[in-house]
Amino acid sequence: MIGGRKPISESTVSLVEAGASGKASSTVLATTITDSHGDFSLPDPNCRYPDSQLYLTASGGDAGNGPNPNILLNAMVGPCKTVSDRVIISEFSTAAAAYAFNRFFDESDVAMLGADGPPGTDKYIGISNAGTLLTTNLVFVPQGVPSVKLGAGSNPEKMLNSVADILVYCVNSPAPYSNCDTLFNILFSKVTKPDPDPDDSGPPGNNAGAPI
Repeated sequence: MIGGRKPISESTVSLVEAGASGKASSTVLATTITDSHGDFSLPDPNCRYPDSQLYLTASGGDAGNGPNPNILLNAMVGPCKTVSDRVIISEFSTAAAAYAFNRFFDESDVAMLGADGPPGTDKYIGISNAGTLLTTNLVFVPQGVPSVKLGAGSNPEKMLNSVADILVYCVNSPAPYSNCDTLFNILFSKVTKPDPDPDDSGPPGNNAGAPI
C-alpha cells in the first residue's frame, strides 16, 4: 500500500465482497493492518458468490507524517473466483475504482458498494461490466499500474494519473491535515449539484469519496 511513493503503515485493510441487495450491502470478508513497509496479507476469500466483485479498502494509516484519519483508499481486485494474489492499493487504484464503479458506491459510506441483485442476474451485469472494464482497460491489478490498453491512449491515463496526484496532496499531508479539508472543499465546489440536492452530504470526508 502506497501514498505517492511512500509506504502507508498502520492502515486497516479490509477485503470486501460487493453487495447483492443494494449499494450498502457489501460484506467484509477479512481485515488486517499494514506493516512498516505498507505490506499486508489476507486469507483466501470465502465469498457468498464465486462471481462476486471483490475490492480492498484501506482506512487511516501513516504515510510518513503521522496517523492520517482522512486516508481511505481502495482497489478493485476482480471476481472472487479469479482474485489476484497481489494487489497494490494507491491513489491510482482509487481513482480507477471511482471511474469504473462510480454509480455503485454508497454515497453516504464510500467503503460500501453493491448492485440490486446477485451475480448471474440482470441487476448485477453493470457491476460485472465495471469490473471487467477496470481490470482489462484501466489497471494491471498485481502492480497497480495503468493497463497496456489504457497506456495506448494518452488522455485517459493522464486523467487518472492527475486525479491520483491530487489525492496525494491529502494522503501525504502533515498534521493537522488541513490540506485534506482544503482539497475536499475545492473539489466539492466544482461539482454541479441538483437544486435542491436530495443527498446534500457536503464535501467528502476522505480520499475515496473525493473522486466519486
